[in-house]
Amino acid sequence: MEAGMNQGGFLSVDARFILARVLRQYDQQYEQALSDAGPLVARYPHNPLFSLLLGNLNAELGRNAKASEYFHSALQSQVPDSACAARIHDIAKSFLASLH
Repeated sequence: MEAGMNQGGFLSVDARFILARVLRQYDQQYEQALSDAGPLVARYPHNPLFSLLLGNLNAELGRNAKASEYFHSALQSQVPDSACAARIHDIAKSFLASLH
């Protein structure tokens, strides 16, 4: 996964996202997952999935203020599909509520 993330052409973004999710979900390596996923938001700031992931990772690390920034960013995203937009808003609002 790391080779695909760092050297892959077509799938480097996918590999980076999947690796960060695996590190988060199965290994609870939140700091490493955050490091791997950070460039995704930098490169694709309007992708709400990446913002939700970074928000969740920051929340897991107890960085609630930073997590809140990412969740609010996801809420601000313009998603053309109404069902997807509604789901993203539900998830972001749920995460925000869990921070308090």
